[in-house]
Amino acid sequence: MRTGVGTAMQPQSADDVRRYVANEAQSRLQALEQLTNELVSLRRLHNSVAPIQRLPPEVFCAIFEHLRDETGVITEVLNVSHVCQHWRDIALQAAKLWSAFYINSVEMTKAFLERSRSHPLTLFLTEPRDHVGRIAKLIAPHVGRLRVLRICASEDKTIIRLLDRFVSEAPQLEELVIEKDFRHRVIAINRVPIFTSLPRLFGGSLPRTSLRTLKVRNVSLLTSFSGPSILVNFEMHQCSMPDGRFSVRSLLKFLHNCPLLESVCIASMSVPGAEVPPGLPIVNLPRLQVLNIISAPDDILRILSGLSIPRTAHVHLETLYTQPGAGGYDFIPTDHTHLPFFAGVKRLELFIEKHRIILRGYHTAEAQVECAFEIKILMLLGMAPLPAYLANWPFNRLEVKSLVIVGPRATRTELARETMYHLMAQFPLLKSLRVVAMNAINAQTLFQVLRADGDPALDIDMPEDDPNVPNTLCRRLESLELCDLTVDEEAKGPLLEIVAKRAKGGTLREVDLSLVEGWTQEDTQDAIERGEGVVVINVDDCEE
Repeated sequence: MRTGVGTAMQPQSADDVRRYVANEAQSRLQALEQLTNELVSLRRLHNSVAPIQRLPPEVFCAIFEHLRDETGVITEVLNVSHVCQHWRDIALQAAKLWSAFYINSVEMTKAFLERSRSHPLTLFLTEPRDHVGRIAKLIAPHVGRLRVLRICASEDKTIIRLLDRFVSEAPQLEELVIEKDFRHRVIAINRVPIFTSLPRLFGGSLPRTSLRTLKVRNVSLLTSFSGPSILVNFEMHQCSMPDGRFSVRSLLKFLHNCPLLESVCIASMSVPGAEVPPGLPIVNLPRLQVLNIISAPDDILRILSGLSIPRTAHVHLETLYTQPGAGGYDFIPTDHTHLPFFAGVKRLELFIEKHRIILRGYHTAEAQVECAFEIKILMLLGMAPLPAYLANWPFNRLEVKSLVIVGPRATRTELARETMYHLMAQFPLLKSLRVVAMNAINAQTLFQVLRADGDPALDIDMPEDDPNVPNTLCRRLESLELCDLTVDEEAKGPLLEIVAKRAKGGTLREVDLSLVEGWTQEDTQDAIERGEGVVVINVDDCEE
């Protein structure tokens, strides 16, 4: 083999060839690098005269701010920092852009902590790729910068290893969310998941002068406030208190230090055998707007017995009866004067199913966007019969002017005539009745009890202020609306009799039928004639 190296026609060794190739390759690589740098410089010069590059850095920062995701997604921020050198320089100087991120790796955490400089931090932790202890060591010196901390992990150790290093105070912390996620494994239904308390967390107490939102799920509450706080939103799902188990007393003690609360959500389970001493203190929450409690009946009773909330609060209660023979509204305190949202109920919506009752109360007769209270009761087989939930209401039934009954739709759920009679007898001053999605059998029963005179055998104490309609249920009824029903010939007869009877001696002025299957034009004409011009019949989307 002959090359241009050495004298003409002189053979070269393999080492000489390799050396020659290496030198030539290095020379060309250097030339390529120089050309690449020159090309970058040319492109940078080209970009510098683009109209958008004339904007001041402050404008770029304002635009980049819209790419910042408060949920910790950093894709857009990273993308904008790689558009060009000018944009990257601006982005790296904007500390706020790098202050919200998911904790995933040591390298990323270190980079974002440096780039965010002294700006308050919003951190999210799920299941980091790197060892959480190393990541926690990086974050620990910056605890004082924490503004939002959200942790969602499937193992106690992940949460503990992170929080165990957060021993310094967090004076800027506004939101703290700690959640143990059980979606990927099964737990015993009676187990209250907890992990060892961390008494050193944030210096031994939650930051009471900054923390506004606290949410804990499937973990212990860790620690409490050392005094009155400015907490506004509090959620506790399937949790234990600092004493190691769910305790209404410890919960009320915690709420006592949160007088500014506007939203409270408590979803928990009773600890078998746990007892709460009587004489719980009343905790006043004058600013409360929303109260959600999902728990066992006894827990709801104890919590409501210890709270005083304003009439304007919107309350949602949900419970499950699991003990045979249990049922009704025994989870509402007998004396609930400290719960004024139960007072002045003008409109009631009642959803009836075989194993579920939903009760919604409003302070006006017209439907509103939000109800004053909603009570949802779930019943297992063998619980108290349905009538137990259709009486002994936790409000003054004589004030109810408008009633909406939804269901039962299922044909296997049939209300006895006595049950229906007792239900309607609860509201003697009712003016408006709306019936929705009720099966044909129950609709027939309802029409029969509204048509009939009082049944002495049922021992119903009916008012006697209208001699023209003796012992008639809902004698002040002005409006009857039927929607999404099926009526057969056996149901039509009582309904037409209601129109005829109340047109003569009652206050009924209007009957509306919408999506009523089985109702015909002949039935409409018959109802109009029986109404004698007193009762207006409105029909929409019924059979021709």
